[in-house]
Amino acid sequence: MSTNSRRTGSVATDPQISKFEKAFCRDARWEKTELQDVVFWFLVIISSILGLVWGCLGLTGYLGFMSYIGASFAASVYYYSTFLGIDEEEYGGKSALLQEAYTSALGSFLFTWIFSYTFVHYDLLD
Repeated sequence: MSTNSRRTGSVATDPQISKFEKAFCRDARWEKTELQDVVFWFLVIISSILGLVWGCLGLTGYLGFMSYIGASFAASVYYYSTFLGIDEEEYGGKSALLQEAYTSALGSFLFTWIFSYTFVHYDLLD
């Protein structure tokens, strides 16, 4: 496959394309399990980034937790419906795409949130 065919958008028909490459291509065709894997890793990465940001900003409690839920849900829905152009009903709806990812993503968020908050806002040497 030439580099030129990749630029012109023939990703949808190339059987050797990796999930990582497909994750950044709007016209890729997805199997349900592949899409769930990509959404899973997208949410874990976004959750870790949000945890770092929330911890550095000093967000705590209910406000921090609920803003994470809203931001991660909005980011994931934007990613697969707008960025990738996926019709979620073809894959079982929003709940089918997000159900496996949210618990692990929540764990990643909590770990990075607590770690970054503690590192930034507490003097650990005292």
